[in-house]
Amino acid sequence: MEKIWDIVVLGGGPAGVMSALQLAMRGKNVCLVEQGPHRLGGTCLHEGCMATKSMLKTAEIYQSIRQAHEYGIEASVAPLDLNCTVMRKNDHLKALNSRLKQMAVKTGLHIEQGFGSFLSPTRIAVDGPAGRTELQANNIVIATGSRPRELAGVAIDGERILNSTQLLQQTQLPKRLLIIGGGAIGCEFASMFQAFGSEVTLIECADHLLPREDRDTGETLQTSLEQRGIRVMTGRGVAAVQTNDTMAEVFLDGRSSPLEGDRILVAVGRTPNTDSLNLAAAQIDCSDEFIVVNDRLQTSQPHIYAAGDVINTMMLAHSAMQEGDLLVANLLGAEKRLPADTTPRVVYSFPQVAAVGITEQELAEDSYRALFQPFTESGKALVDQRLEGHIKLLVDNTTNAILGATIIGDHATELIHELALAISQDISLGVLKDVVHAHPTLAESIWDLARHQG
Repeated sequence: MEKIWDIVVLGGGPAGVMSALQLAMRGKNVCLVEQGPHRLGGTCLHEGCMATKSMLKTAEIYQSIRQAHEYGIEASVAPLDLNCTVMRKNDHLKALNSRLKQMAVKTGLHIEQGFGSFLSPTRIAVDGPAGRTELQANNIVIATGSRPRELAGVAIDGERILNSTQLLQQTQLPKRLLIIGGGAIGCEFASMFQAFGSEVTLIECADHLLPREDRDTGETLQTSLEQRGIRVMTGRGVAAVQTNDTMAEVFLDGRSSPLEGDRILVAVGRTPNTDSLNLAAAQIDCSDEFIVVNDRLQTSQPHIYAAGDVINTMMLAHSAMQEGDLLVANLLGAEKRLPADTTPRVVYSFPQVAAVGITEQELAEDSYRALFQPFTESGKALVDQRLEGHIKLLVDNTTNAILGATIIGDHATELIHELALAISQDISLGVLKDVVHAHPTLAESIWDLARHQG
């Protein structure tokens, strides 16, 4: 008699593997479909969050050594060994992947190696190394993640023109790097490779970097990047790209001469991995490339759930993890619904950027006030010599509630969580100013803002 799985999970990234492990720990008979145990953690682990942060740490250390004279330390540094940096990154990824494999064995999670697609609303075909296997399931979770988005008319060749996955495996540092796309990915890679020693040009077709954030955030980041030696060009679309054996050229709208570089990184976002799932066979509704879900993360087939980059929420690993927790609770009999979005949005550029809540574009002009606290007024930022950036709060004029927050500066990705908590729990500026913050700290700047401007 054919085995019927309680739950089949398609995809082993943050949403998929964490929900599969939780369900297995709670006694469910779970099959996870992924390329193999070596791919547990998905894009986040292998080409995204953790991979880039490992290399950004190297960039941070390398940059600090080169700036040691500012602290009275005389130090010389040799040119960066990018091959060593890539090997260090790969060692980190192997260690993290090993932890996931150990958890899978401990919980009894079955991993079916291959690529899954629907045969019907309850049947999955898995095409793997040994051929095709078919799975029957009572419930199915779609968490197949995303891949780098391509730019129309620009062919990724893996040689001169690269996506983010390919650039992370390069062992030769490009002397000149052209980056198309000024979102989170583009800004992080620009910061990284400039610190490594490349000449970097960052191109964004919108009129400011990080176009999903407030204009002043993008403009402040641009100023900081330019002070580091990165050439930033905004408000210019890419007209054409050409390559030959020795160089690559990017032609911009309204500009006669091309930009020249050794490599081009195309960083124009990500596209969900839904096109190969044969969703029509499962009668699952989609909108554009994304799977349509309700606030319980159910698709048009109530026994099939979807989470992570395949649904139209933020393409962030921690957002996917939250969605995985929610669908696990619902598969176990709860009635949990997606809460109001208070997920931090973080960019590990130099300097870092972090934001939470709503942006100024989403607010009526006279309904709020924007409060700023520059890090130039922070004693801790002064002794750290990290004075660039600010904390910005959007505060409701009537209720004094914090509606949105942005931090740009050192450790912004750590500092943002206090403000995420405040927004999620409707903590007003008046309450926040009574929370004593240690001195001297960067977090103290949040307290100073609340005390003096609240």
